[in-house]
Amino acid sequence: MRCIKTRQEEIAMFKEVTGTQEERPEEFDFDGSPGKVYVRKNIRRETITSGEEEMEVWKYQEALMTFGEFNVYSQAVALENQNAMDATLAEILLNQMEV
Repeated sequence: MRCIKTRQEEIAMFKEVTGTQEERPEEFDFDGSPGKVYVRKNIRRETITSGEEEMEVWKYQEALMTFGEFNVYSQAVALENQNAMDATLAEILLNQMEV
């Protein structure tokens, strides 16, 4: 079976990350690495167990991009979001016509 990648996935290689910071990580970090942008998505809080100790962590997918890559990625995300909204609107209109 062939996996179809979205344009976002073609642009950026995201890896799963576990963070122990107190605050929720920002979706976009322009300060963490000079000339680069950390992009984070699917950010969620989880509890992990190490031995008998439980610990709250942040789990998320993260990619490091140049500003140029980030610009292309942002445009791809916007286009995919617009396409999804267009499909939803078309479905709503079709359902109204059937009534």
